[in-house]
This record gives sequence, C-alpha cells and structure tokens, in this order.
Amino acid sequence: MDIQNYYQFLSISGVNKDYIEKAVFFLKKSGTGNLRLFYNGENKEDRVKHLSFLMMNKYLNLLENKDEFLDILKWWNKVKTVNNSIKGDLHVHTIYSDGTGTLPELVELAKQIGYKWIGFSDHSPFLENNLRLNNKKFIERHHQILELRENSDLSIYESIEADISLEGSLMFPDSWRDSLDFAIISLHEDIREYNLVLKRIEKALKDPLVVSFSHPFFGLKDGFSDSYIKELLQIVKSSGKAIEINLAPQFLLRNLKLTALCRELGVPVLFSTDSHFVLSLNLMKFASIYYPDLIDSNILNLKDSINVSH
Repeated sequence: MDIQNYYQFLSISGVNKDYIEKAVFFLKKSGTGNLRLFYNGENKEDRVKHLSFLMMNKYLNLLENKDEFLDILKWWNKVKTVNNSIKGDLHVHTIYSDGTGTLPELVELAKQIGYKWIGFSDHSPFLENNLRLNNKKFIERHHQILELRENSDLSIYESIEADISLEGSLMFPDSWRDSLDFAIISLHEDIREYNLVLKRIEKALKDPLVVSFSHPFFGLKDGFSDSYIKELLQIVKSSGKAIEINLAPQFLLRNLKLTALCRELGVPVLFSTDSHFVLSLNLMKFASIYYPDLIDSNILNLKDSINVSH
C-alpha cells in the first residue's frame, strides 16, 4: 500500500498526519518495546502520538485489501457533509479515557456539524489502564459537563462505554449511576463461546441505564457470524434497546449486511462514530451509505433528544 494512500485513509479517521509521522519516528528511534512511553497518563502530545500509532496498527490488515480500501475512499469522497437529519452522536471518547479531544473542542465541532446533542461515552474502568475512566477522572468530567451545559444550546449527555462482566453486570462503580444519563455497553475481548457471551449481553441490556450495544463485530474471529449476529439482534430487539452501527472504517463493509438484517428484523439502530480524535466526528458522513435502507422511526440519531428511563 502506497504510504500517501495510507495517510489519506488515516486522515479519514481524524488522525493528524504530523502525529503519524512523529509516532513512526519515535518507534524507529526507540523500538516497539517502548510503545508504553508514548502515554504516561498526563501529556497530551504523548497521548496523541500513542493513539495515532494504535490507529495505524489497527488499519494495517484492512489496508491489505485494496478493493475495500478504495470502496471506503469512494464513499468518503462522495458524501460531502453529515446528513442534516442526523441530530447527534452518542459514542464519543475524550481525554478522560482514550480520546484525544477535550470536551470543549468536541462540543464546538458538534455545533459546527449542526447537532442538537452529543454524548460522551468514555471507557469504564477495566484493570489498570490510563486510557480508561477512574473515580478522579469521572468526577472531573462530570463537573466539566455541568459547566458546558450552562453555556451551550447543545444537549450534552453524560455517558459511559461499559464493559460487561462475566455475570452480565456493567463494570463501573454504582456511585457513578446518579450522574450518568445513560450507558452504552460493549465487549473488548475475543468472542468464542457464543452462547455464554449472548447470555451476558442479554442480562446487561436489562440494565435501565443502557441505550445500545456497541460494535457487535468486535472480537469475532471470522468477522461476521450469521448465527451469532442474528441471535444478538433478536436479543437487542426484545430488550427494547438499539444496536450500534459503528462507522469506524474497519466495520463499514460488514455494516451493509448488518443494516439489512436490522431492517428485516425491525431492530432499532444507533449510528456512532466511536470517535477517538476530534475530527473523527466527521465519520458520521458514512451514515448516508446505510440511511436509505432503514426505517426512520428505528434510527435513534433522527430524534431531537435521547431519553432513557431509569
């Protein structure tokens, strides 16, 4: 793959080319064993270099498929702006977990796009990891959201991307619940025992905070298991919640099949950018690929507000 095409592809995901080059230089100089030195939990530039490298690594395999890569570039160049029917994005990461954008930066771009609302869904605590929420960061984020709400016409939702325990519970402290407007749930692990995983998801979806299940392809060794995805969609529909259509580039082609199944089964959907860089909010442009094939009433992004009863 030509390096310039690689830069173009990464720029679609909001990665700044300068940071990509800095990350490559750092690796050549220090070796991959020092990757953890990119981010020590405090320095923003180190954080961006670190996450730029992770994004580069994530897309290397995808870029081996030239046809898929070219399809994505065609879609990106065809759609100029985010569809003005889209009212917001609920799956956005910030500097409080593994995002690179501050809350004010993300709010400002959301306004420029024309959104009515935005949801900050930083990662729940899981092991010892600087790129996830902890109690201190959760409290700081909470107070900043309250301040931003006072001076913004944009509805700003306080959320969390919660991992699911083996017992099916959401992995964050109960003391956080009163501050949260909602939660999205997801798995960040290899999925092998489909039946056991589906039982965990089914139980987690019953939590009144939950609005959707995110990136359903994550961890699937074969990329798309028809039987697993169909059963998952039935569980999501029965719960009254939504399935996420994750617009990160590595999921775009598989989303074609997913959205077709959602329409067939009548499953509510939530388009999400899963943004880790500020400009990644523009990935919502890709929603236009799937939007014509879905029923408006089943798309949460078309609503003027998101309400979760809890």
